[in-house]
Amino acid sequence: MVATDFDVSYDEQGTREDPLPRLREGFGESLVGVDLDGQSVLLRGDDFERWGPLLRFYEGALLPIFRGGASPDVVRQVCSRAVRLTSGVWPSELRAVLHMWDDI
Repeated sequence: MVATDFDVSYDEQGTREDPLPRLREGFGESLVGVDLDGQSVLLRGDDFERWGPLLRFYEGALLPIFRGGASPDVVRQVCSRAVRLTSGVWPSELRAVLHMWDDI
């Protein structure tokens, strides 16, 4: 599974629009979980060929890759801006981290 972020939109009254219909339409069965507050989605990695072209990564994008069923708490921990991954805090569910830089 791969975790990545998504954008949210707000209407004219400043109310956050529900991103779930757009995410379900775009990712379909590949969408495993959504953290609305953290603005991250968990996607099936074996479907990458299908959903990969839908994403536009920006410089500095961080893509954690998990084995099996990573819990929402672990995903939140790894995707937190405050975390510094080291061997001492590396969750067992985390397989790898891709750090996209310069659109590579």
